[in-house]
Amino acid sequence: LSDLNKKFDQVIVYTPGFTERLVFSPFFKLLGLKIIWLEYGPVAAVFKRNFGLPKIIYFLASSFPDQVATISQHSRASLLANTSVSHNKISTIYPGTPCITDKKLKLIKKRGRTWKKNQRLGLKKLITFVGRLTVEKEVDVLLKAFAKLKQKNLQLIIIGTGPEKIIYQNLAKKLKINDRVTFTGFVSETNKTAILAVSEVFVFPSAWEMEGFGITTIEAMMAGIPIITTGAGPQQEIVIDKKTGLFFNPHHPDDLCQKINLLLLNSDLAQKLGRRGRKIALKKFEQTHMQQQTLDLIQSLCV
Repeated sequence: LSDLNKKFDQVIVYTPGFTERLVFSPFFKLLGLKIIWLEYGPVAAVFKRNFGLPKIIYFLASSFPDQVATISQHSRASLLANTSVSHNKISTIYPGTPCITDKKLKLIKKRGRTWKKNQRLGLKKLITFVGRLTVEKEVDVLLKAFAKLKQKNLQLIIIGTGPEKIIYQNLAKKLKINDRVTFTGFVSETNKTAILAVSEVFVFPSAWEMEGFGITTIEAMMAGIPIITTGAGPQQEIVIDKKTGLFFNPHHPDDLCQKINLLLLNSDLAQKLGRRGRKIALKKFEQTHMQQQTLDLIQSLCV
């Protein structure tokens, strides 16, 4: 880094790792480097760990970054409330997802229909979740809600892997819906997008306090399908209740079941929410916006 600093007019260190930034930022500063911290989730929950030691270290190191980038206003608010980082040093840059044109979306849907056919789900309506299978993602709430749905032509698609997979599979058996739930495990980005594009509904059941954003939600919006989410934390920055999706009462399978049922029975509403969500995704969450904002932030430190 010292050699780089001599070679170039300005070296900027962009660091996303929580531990790395706290440990190495003092050294970066001694070398005369500019520093950008990338803050993902709300810091309040992290600060409670290890008897509050992370909060003390963060406070001591918070003068080192020249800028802090957060991925949501939710994370920004937590930073302002729990640290001494100045508000004029904090920028919010939403994560982005690749643009899908209308023409490309038609091809993706065709691929999705092929996937359904190969899985012998051709006539089934898909309700889809994408994410890590951990306790915080609350897939159990989704499974319990799905078990209450009366329609028989439904298939719940659980895309992702994680430590709770076997527990969720056992819960599906206990609820007697295991034949109507598909645990795909890991799938490629291509197949994930194809499955989303032919789904009736995307469900984000988590109300985790450390959720930084929820990129799977904007991926589903880009695919043009309606969203059902808790609206907790950053989700309310992504989804507008009754405009681009529906909020349900966190941790309540009955309410989630009602919201899913509403969209299944009202195709006009579902299509309207999907179209509006796709429009927002293209306007606000397309990845070139994130790239340009990040570049602007970096260039603002080049003097």
